[in-house]
Order: sequence, then structure tokens, then C-alpha cells
Amino acid sequence: MGAASQVAGSSQFHIAEVIVSGSELVAAEDIAATIDVAGVNAFAVRGRRLERILRADPAIASATVRARLPDSIDVVIQERVPAVLWDANGRTLLADATGLTLRDGVRPGLPIIHAPDGPAPDPGGRVDPEVVRMAQSLTPRLEVEGLAGGQLEYRPTTGASVVLPDSARVALGSPDELEHKLAAYQAIRAYLDQTHTQARFIDVRFLERPYFR
Repeated sequence: MGAASQVAGSSQFHIAEVIVSGSELVAAEDIAATIDVAGVNAFAVRGRRLERILRADPAIASATVRARLPDSIDVVIQERVPAVLWDANGRTLLADATGLTLRDGVRPGLPIIHAPDGPAPDPGGRVDPEVVRMAQSLTPRLEVEGLAGGQLEYRPTTGASVVLPDSARVALGSPDELEHKLAAYQAIRAYLDQTHTQARFIDVRFLERPYFR
């Protein structure tokens, strides 16, 4: 027992390195700082407790922490996948498909939802998942749908709109019946083009009474 105690207490088993894999949104150095095991005896590392600590970060879906003798720790991270950028009140957050906000930041190629009236939740908060799904569906199709260069805007009181480069606005409201709303917009757009009429606002939120002005 005494020999085993001496081995476990030897300085050669003090953690000198944290090896992180699978992290992209969360920096490896931040993960190492969060678990804070530098100098801790490898036999005293409690992986399950450290995993729970790491999972408190909304960007981290799962974590595995294992001591590797003699003096290192393996940390394997699985992150949540950003689906959109939520731009609100001068702040841009990455959010996943469920509306969970992961952290501040940008990522090229993701749909952008401009929310000038907020909310701008902190990481771990929620945005409207229906609007997230709408952005995922609509943004890649803007040009095909006759909305080239448009920006998706969301306001809690009026729902989603597409703001075109000339500042004209197409009000879509909720994501319900999106395909029918787009068809209604295209019909109005065709009429406007045929009659050489300009419209600054096209409202297809209510399919029984779409209008333009």
C-alpha cells in the first residue's frame, strides 16, 4: 500500500498537458482553463465532473475527459452546429437549428437574421426556432424566388420580412405556408413588372388578402 501511495503521489503523474480534439467554436485554451487541471495528480482527475463543467457551455453538446498516464488529459469535444447568425442590437450570435444561441461570433456562409428590435440573448438563451428554420430554407433561394440581394429581417410584432437592395420590403410574417406566400409574391411581382408599377411594400402575410403599395 505504501509503494502504491508513493507512485500515485509522484510528481511525474502531475498533469502537464491537456490535449483537446473536436473543438472549433470553443478555443482549446479556453477548455483547458475551464477544467483547470494543471498540476493535479492524474489519479485525482474526476472525468465525469469535468465533463459536466464543460457541458455548461452552450456551444458544447458533449465532452469526454480521460486521464492519460503519466501526465496528460485527453478531452474530446462534440460541439453544437451553428445554423444561422442572429444580428440584434449591434451584436451577432451563432444559433443552432433549435434556436439555442451558442456564442458571439460570425461564420461565413450562414444565413443572417437581422433582428433590429431584438431580442439579443446571451449565449445559452433562445431565439425563435421557426424563424431559424425559415432562414435556412429561404436564404439559399432568394435569387430564385425573385428576392435577389434581399436581407431577412425579423421583428417580434410583425414577423419576418425580406428587405430588398432598393429598400422595398416583402412582408412574410410567420413561416407558415411559406411556399404559398412566395407564390403570391411572385404573382404580385409579375403584375408589377407587366404594368411598370413600383411598390415599396408587398404584404403576403395573410394569403386571403395580400396587397402592395
